Amino acid sequence: MKINWSDNNSITILDRARPEMIDLEPFPHLVIKEALPISYYKALYNEFPNKDLYVDENNIGSNKYFWFKSIDLLNEPSIPKIWRNFARVHTSNAFFQKIVLLFGNTIKLAYPHVFNQKSLNEIRTSVRGSNLSSDLELDCQPTYCSPVLQKSSISREAHLDREVALFAGLLYFKLEEDNTKGGNFTIYKVKPKYQGTKLVFDNRNHIDKKFISEYKTIPYEANTLIFFINSPLSIHGVTKREVTNHARLHVNFIGQTANKVFFINKPDQNLDKNNEWYGNSLY
Repeated sequence: MKINWSDNNSITILDRARPEMIDLEPFPHLVIKEALPISYYKALYNEFPNKDLYVDENNIGSNKYFWFKSIDLLNEPSIPKIWRNFARVHTSNAFFQKIVLLFGNTIKLAYPHVFNQKSLNEIRTSVRGSNLSSDLELDCQPTYCSPVLQKSSISREAHLDREVALFAGLLYFKLEEDNTKGGNFTIYKVKPKYQGTKLVFDNRNHIDKKFISEYKTIPYEANTLIFFINSPLSIHGVTKREVTNHARLHVNFIGQTANKVFFINKPDQNLDKNNEWYGNSLY
């Protein structure tokens, strides 16, 4: 019998995850190929949100990111039911509790100053941007990175996610017709001679590659998940993409606190600077 994936279900990107799959170096992360049941993934793929709903065609540029935040997706009547449910499930407290089962000890060890007043099971969550009272805001964002024009380029060099992010994840929705190379996810580690030193980041959390070396690279492949706990060592980036008419599609998962969970050394705080690859607001 064919499954109607548009019906409510509680399938998540972490259902296949097990604690023994977590790599603790250089920061806690896991990689899962075929993260979702293939028929469910294909159903989502076939209904991936129309870019016209969140991409600024007048500012599409080359290799530039555009995010469709859950708060907007859930309030958009034209969004297919399957995607409404997917976003709802991945911004729920039940999803956060799956994260706690996998990474709870890691979170408590890394951030006792943030989660010392209550257990992780008591953490209140909400959809990011809903303005509801909570300890942690969750988002599940379909993401469009525009085609690469004229010359190959890198969408994001080695960087850290924002200091208010407790965790992050990416689920790739590579277009079936896209056979171009690049756009892979690279995890970096700090070089031995710089370990324990005060690393320097720019105002958008990028780091000079003299401080780091590549630890592993995860190919940009359909239905591949990368999920990690954010920290001052969670340095990652995206490899160069070839010139292509194809967009790079994925879903971005975020858990965000009201205040920074860590601090990093950013001498240049010129907030007028911006990265050309941001299209419709910070993720």
